[in-house]
Amino acid sequence: MVRLVPLALAVSLLAGCVSLPSSGDKNYSSSKVGDRASYDFNEVVVMAPCAKAQEGFLNLHVQLSATINPQKVTIAGNSEVQEIVSRLYPRLAAAVTAVIQPQADPLSDLDALREKVAQEADRVFNAEFRKWAFSEDYEVQLVVISMHFTNGSVPCKSESVWRYY
Repeated sequence: MVRLVPLALAVSLLAGCVSLPSSGDKNYSSSKVGDRASYDFNEVVVMAPCAKAQEGFLNLHVQLSATINPQKVTIAGNSEVQEIVSRLYPRLAAAVTAVIQPQADPLSDLDALREKVAQEADRVFNAEFRKWAFSEDYEVQLVVISMHFTNGSVPCKSESVWRYY
């Protein structure tokens, strides 16, 4: 009887306090929804030809962000992923420039240009990231979070920002 008292007490404390999610693809914890971390890169500013502009060109401002999500339990740390992501900025900026500068008229189809920039940035990033032994433990996706034209008088943003969720 004495042995049953702690068991009964434990069961009574847990009753009604624990909810188990039903099987399925829904997440019942808000911490499991969305990206685990992201990194906003410095803005890349590329001089692009534009027949409609008085000077014959405009500055195209492009800002990329990396979304970072662990895919499984790993001995690799998030700090290692952060280091890799931030070190690849020069390659990504070069890739963005290489996509935009050959365009005869970047204003003609911004949606297609945004997609082409994102695909090329993702390709360049993954070519390097996959060299890391623990790259399969993380999903890192590059996305274009801002793309707009200005004339030469508008300065570019110069900060990179880590966000943890």
